[in-house]
Amino acid sequence: MFGSSAGQGRARLVATMMLAVTFAVGALAGAAGERLLAAKGKVEVDNQPSSRNQRGGRGSILLEPGVFDVLSATPEQRAEITGMIARRDSLVVQIWDEVEPRLEDVFHRSRRELRLVLDANQELKLDSLLGDRRARWRQNREVRQRCEQAAASGPNPAPSLAKPEN
Repeated sequence: MFGSSAGQGRARLVATMMLAVTFAVGALAGAAGERLLAAKGKVEVDNQPSSRNQRGGRGSILLEPGVFDVLSATPEQRAEITGMIARRDSLVVQIWDEVEPRLEDVFHRSRRELRLVLDANQELKLDSLLGDRRARWRQNREVRQRCEQAAASGPNPAPSLAKPEN
């Protein structure tokens, strides 16, 4: 009905690969943004120990709530370690900025291939899903940029994460 079983298998493989890459890129971007905010002291955390699952991702265990207390880290150590992590996270953002266009090209090519397998109704549904995802991504990027601008302007209260009024 929709072509050969080999064609369907290839389409499933492409769709699965797109989903896995999208998930991995989203996880990396979210983790980098979270660590960037936490390293700049813009995210409130409690001093209760938490697991990686509760925190939601990989990264420096030193950013886990309460770890500095468990280590009995001095204020100087905390400041130095937090600065190291912030510098690392800055490099992660730079690398992401370099890699992102290449990843976008991979996504666009994969979507073109995927559309060869979908019928018109499925394409409309996919377009709607992609539009929703892009809107969420843009909003998250705007929040990250406002936080970075606030962090660069010096020690101020945490920036508002609400969408600015136009």
